[in-house]
Amino acid sequence: GEGREAAAQSTRQWFSSGNGGEYRKTYHGFAPGYAMVVDSPTHLQMAPMQIDTWNREAMDISARRQGPVRFVPGPQPRASLAPADAAHSGLLECPMTTRLTKVVDGAYAVHANASSCAEPILTYHECFEAARKVFTHVVSVSNASGADARRPVGCSAALRPSSASVSVFFNEMASPPTACSVAHQCVCPVAPKPFGQATGALRYHPTSQPADVGRGFAARFGGGGKSCAAWPST
Repeated sequence: GEGREAAAQSTRQWFSSGNGGEYRKTYHGFAPGYAMVVDSPTHLQMAPMQIDTWNREAMDISARRQGPVRFVPGPQPRASLAPADAAHSGLLECPMTTRLTKVVDGAYAVHANASSCAEPILTYHECFEAARKVFTHVVSVSNASGADARRPVGCSAALRPSSASVSVFFNEMASPPTACSVAHQCVCPVAPKPFGQATGALRYHPTSQPADVGRGFAARFGGGGKSCAAWPST
């Protein structure tokens, strides 16, 4: 123990890999060529991160009943990807607040005569930011998301030339039969990068609260050695 530490590696070490950010695919680990070395460890003490996900108004855990109480998630942000009937809370995925939107580096195009995008946009964050890049000539842009079988899968837009406005919609349905059309044009990525290789930034959207003075880009992701390794190593 004490005598060996002066001549060899450390015999005790504190480290944390619970940096969160799972929703943003934050890397958990050490950079290539680096490691946390401990000489002959004999004990390991863990301190797990606790996230309270119970909805106490809908889950009576003190009532006597046969079988477990059905799980009902508590309040969740709109960025949660958990389905409505999920047996877990979307908070476990650490979704981003709606004050942040992901701006992915890259180009986008609009298609009216295709069944769907070759690789559709997968999040409303990217959908709304993609529309900002594509429809630069309009005066007004409105954003919405939901599940609608009458609209194409992923990101689509309804252009109204008379009012110089566009309504952008992110369809949460995985496979609606509706194809891209003039009425609902698909917004598609152009030569998207492979999963884990994208770069971009998180844009912060301030609220009307006087104490909220944040604005601009909060942080960049990807690039600079922070991108995931190519498949299948990702």
